[in-house]
Amino acid sequence: MTEAGYFCSYVPWEILAACGWRSIFLAPSHPPSFEVEALFPVPFCPLSKMVGEAIHSGNFDLFLFALSCDASRRTREIVESFFPRQKVLSLEVPFGESAWRVQRFAQELRNLARALAERKGFGFPEVEMKLGEIIKHSLTERQALSMLFFEGKLSGRALLDYERERKIAPATVASPLLLSGSHLFVEEALDLLRERGIPVVEETPRGARRWVVLPSRGEFVPSSDPFLDLARLYLHYKLPCPREWKNRIKALQEVVARIGVRGMVYLYPKFCDPALYDLARIHASLRIPLLPLEYELTPNLPQWSTRLDAFLEVIYGEKGH
Repeated sequence: MTEAGYFCSYVPWEILAACGWRSIFLAPSHPPSFEVEALFPVPFCPLSKMVGEAIHSGNFDLFLFALSCDASRRTREIVESFFPRQKVLSLEVPFGESAWRVQRFAQELRNLARALAERKGFGFPEVEMKLGEIIKHSLTERQALSMLFFEGKLSGRALLDYERERKIAPATVASPLLLSGSHLFVEEALDLLRERGIPVVEETPRGARRWVVLPSRGEFVPSSDPFLDLARLYLHYKLPCPREWKNRIKALQEVVARIGVRGMVYLYPKFCDPALYDLARIHASLRIPLLPLEYELTPNLPQWSTRLDAFLEVIYGEKGH
């Protein structure tokens, strides 16, 4: 099966599956080579540089860019300019409060499905029918995972490993920390917390933001249009990213209240304005202890450890739980 890479939680894997592509959600771990880093402005988003390296050194049959931020748009331009052999498609993700954005996103998804199906030689009606069945399964899956998440039974790596293993071992997490922020070095942060015996639930683009739907949105009732259903699911029901900041703050308040979160550890890349705005809004709105941990192309684990120990003393009165 041909492989399509992507790194945005607003790209629906369901469409890729319906069109016969194996989806690879990219969480790069290798810093860029000098050759690749030289293609990007300085300063610039570390995630974009590492995505560029993964595309340069990888073997994707297709890479799908969600045009959801300036860094993603610029990364697509760089890939199209300097890696011309890499096949690329783009997906516009409409943000904001407008009532028409769901309809617009549904049309973007239809266009994407046609392009993906054409590359595979599939007919659009065949893809549309298959997509409806995949969404039904996906919705059942998401609802089961979300119930466990809001009951505080999905700790640590549970959702990070789910796509690969497709199984969950629920374990109750009492008064956890919430790990939030960006894509990179999530495992390293989880390991530091695990070494200290700290219960943690993650809310990152790697895990919860891809799988969890909000109970406060009410029951999701499918329609006869799978593209409209997918647009509703991704824009209204899933955990939002910082671009949808009003809905994101409400969603995080829901997570904190339902799970009983004691504090938040927030990973963010240097030079990322959306993350800095997100941090400021979280600090002003959630009123729980907050520890920002910055990284560039590698995590500074000794510094993270020192700051984390001080943070845990504030919350628990000691360095461990």
